[in-house]
Amino acid sequence: MAETAARRSSATPNEDKSMKLKPIGSNITTLTLNDGTEILFSYETPVAGYLAGDRKPFHGPKIKIAPNTAPEIAFFRTDEKFSKTTTRHINKYLNGADATVVPHNQILMMADLVG
Repeated sequence: MAETAARRSSATPNEDKSMKLKPIGSNITTLTLNDGTEILFSYETPVAGYLAGDRKPFHGPKIKIAPNTAPEIAFFRTDEKFSKTTTRHINKYLNGADATVVPHNQILMMADLVG
C-alpha cells in the first residue's frame, strides 16, 4: 500500500496512464487510450475510431491505412450495419475522412481488452 502511494506521489502529470472517456454528443462517447488510439461508442457499442501511429490492433492483422489518409492516423469503421442513428454517429465522427472497414469483432476485441 505504501509503495503504491509512493509511486502515485512521484508521478508527474506527463506520466498519467489513465484512459480518457469523453461524451461528444447524445449517446456518442469516445475512449482515448494512452497512445492516442481512440474508439468511438454509439450508445454502448464500439463502432469506429482511429489507431494512433502505426499501432497494431490487440488481435488480428494490422489495420491497413486507407488511401488519402495521413500515415500517422488510420481511421477505421465497423463492417456491420446498425441503426440509422449509429450510422449518423459514425459519419459525424469520421467527418468525411477515409476509413478502413474492419470486422466488427475486431473492434469488440479492442474495446474488451481496454476495459
